[in-house]
Amino acid sequence: MSKSRISKMQIIVTDKRVYGKTYFGRSVDLPIDSISAVGSSMFNGIAVATSSGKIKFLFIEKSNVVREEILKLIIARQDEKKIQNAPLK
Repeated sequence: MSKSRISKMQIIVTDKRVYGKTYFGRSVDLPIDSISAVGSSMFNGIAVATSSGKIKFLFIEKSNVVREEILKLIIARQDEKKIQNAPLK
């Protein structure tokens, strides 16, 4: 793996989406609603799971912090859906 491929990988997290570049500079743009899980990966990476498969972002600075932020967004989305689907009293 060359250094230029490594330096091209990036991940950006907003309150609505996760996007960036993965291995070989492939661009991804994932709405938070499409993310089913997030975990750690080898090489200081983050694995983001969707219904289409798993996407890995490798060599991410502060990957644990980024992963935790994505996890918080997923949990917040799930909590919001529970509230919306709760029966009216």
